[in-house]
Amino acid sequence: MAVSNGDVLRLDFVGEEIATGQDVVNVYHHQVSSIADVDEADVMTDLLAWAEGLALLLKLFVSTAVAFRRIRVTNFTKHSSVGEADFETTTAGVHAGDPLPAQVAALTQFYTSDLTVRGRKYYGLAGEDAQSQGAWNATNLGYLADVVDYVLEPLDTFNALYTPGVWSTRDEDFKAFTSGSVSQITVTQRRRRRTVGS
Repeated sequence: MAVSNGDVLRLDFVGEEIATGQDVVNVYHHQVSSIADVDEADVMTDLLAWAEGLALLLKLFVSTAVAFRRIRVTNFTKHSSVGEADFETTTAGVHAGDPLPAQVAALTQFYTSDLTVRGRKYYGLAGEDAQSQGAWNATNLGYLADVVDYVLEPLDTFNALYTPGVWSTRDEDFKAFTSGSVSQITVTQRRRRRTVGS
């Protein structure tokens, strides 16, 4: 099934906690703008390249306990699977020290034109040396700011334009991101399973 103009795609960005083999997942949504339907294989090529770029930024923040490996893409609009793909090269974190406890994470927030609707991304398993007394150091805040900038940027390819945003369950509508921010302090993922992000 092809992907059509206006379809909303869910991208599961999948890594692995190397010691346990458990998945570490963050979810991203993009809305497709295209003149004609786009073949699913082309969509997978576009989004895999985007995810590999994201992994290159996140590896600077997370510990060597994490490796980013693959994506799963679902057509949220059509309730169908678009596909799964492995990264050409597994991308592991670079912080060699001990990782922070699994529930300790960095929080990035993404805002929309609706003040009541925002997206949140939690990035866990950073190295202990990335923070001091619960505050991220300047270097790692810079890495996270680069991640926010990357996620905010629409992906413009030969096949389509992919606009980042979030699905509003209240309005049953896609809301495009307009800006983002990084929390300067560590947060706790109280409502999430151990290896699942937002």
